[in-house]
Amino acid sequence: MAQQTEFLAQWARVGAAARLRELREEIALIERTFPDLGRSSSTRERPAAAGGRIVSAEGRARIAAAQKKRWAAVRAQQAGESPARRGGMSAAARKAVSLRMKTFWAERRKQKKSGRAATPATKP
Repeated sequence: MAQQTEFLAQWARVGAAARLRELREEIALIERTFPDLGRSSSTRERPAAAGGRIVSAEGRARIAAAQKKRWAAVRAQQAGESPARRGGMSAAARKAVSLRMKTFWAERRKQKKSGRAATPATKP
């Protein structure tokens, strides 16, 4: 098994070397066809910061302070608000639930007396 792995690794190396040679030839052909592409990006002039603006350390500090102030205001506003309460049940809804549960438990007691296993009541 070790010999097979070694044999496969050798063939993979040979194949990789051949592919590398092909790629280098293709790169050379492209560079001959387009000589201006051969220059590295470090030799080209790089544009200034996005939008052409550079912010000083003092300016960044002012921006950071303003942003902190904004977030503090948001947090203060959220702290003052009470969380929204969920709507409760109406009296009619409470009564309906009460009747359903009374019926359910009466049925369970009846089943227990008769000795049958309790099964969940089906919804009407």
